[in-house]
Amino acid sequence: MFSDPEESALKVTKHQPSAAEIARTLLAGIGTAVLTSARAPVTIPVLHAQATNGETVIVAEAESLPDLGVTHSDVGHSVSGVPVLLQIRSLAPVEDLTVTRAITLISGTVTSLPAGRIRAAMDAECSGLRLGEVLGYRAGARLLAFSPNSCELVRGEQFHQIPIDDVLSASPDPLAHSEPALIMTLREETADDWLPLLKAKNAARGLDGRTPVDLSTVREARPIALDAYGVTLACSWYDRAPAAMRIPFPEPVHSGGEALDAVRLLVLAHQLAA
Repeated sequence: MFSDPEESALKVTKHQPSAAEIARTLLAGIGTAVLTSARAPVTIPVLHAQATNGETVIVAEAESLPDLGVTHSDVGHSVSGVPVLLQIRSLAPVEDLTVTRAITLISGTVTSLPAGRIRAAMDAECSGLRLGEVLGYRAGARLLAFSPNSCELVRGEQFHQIPIDDVLSASPDPLAHSEPALIMTLREETADDWLPLLKAKNAARGLDGRTPVDLSTVREARPIALDAYGVTLACSWYDRAPAAMRIPFPEPVHSGGEALDAVRLLVLAHQLAA
């Protein structure tokens, strides 16, 4: 298991996503989600997405609604103000590693999405697809509007209680939905560049004091996360446990293209300085 990137020796605090930004990104349709009702403590898998009007929409199978405490006697399985806990887990978008990056627990209520708000939900991204496409494969799906009222975030060994207004006012990470494809591009373009870059930082350790771990024995490094503030590498050593190392961008980026350019400039700067 990799250590929390926030504890990385290359950490630059002002170039890290805040806890509120991470929670907002997850709420916007990133990660895998489960829902538990206060009425019946049974956990059901759901999909979640952010509609164009900013509303969080949850997709649940109609047959699972009784597990939320909605009985068959309720007209049309209508859901109104049911208190729930939404848990969203973020995993690194790499196939051969299971790295949990963050878990957010958001309490709130769910209500059947009114017909007048369904159109705004169709273009929302849900598991990498438009919600309209997802519903084409799930004839029994029901759309629920989620109204959050409190939020907790677990990141590594850190626990955050975040005011819900801070979460809702934060901006989702602009790279979140394209991150898997961006990581694949980085792995193809920069596979041979990370080890020399890290070893060069280790060589400068005595001069700048900003690399307090020994990077000279790193044997493997590859990108496993990319956000507006930087890239995270999964690193393996010959003589210590694996860890996640954070390399921040000089300035936050706003698109996938800007992120790739920022990484290319980091690599180029190292090559020119070598």
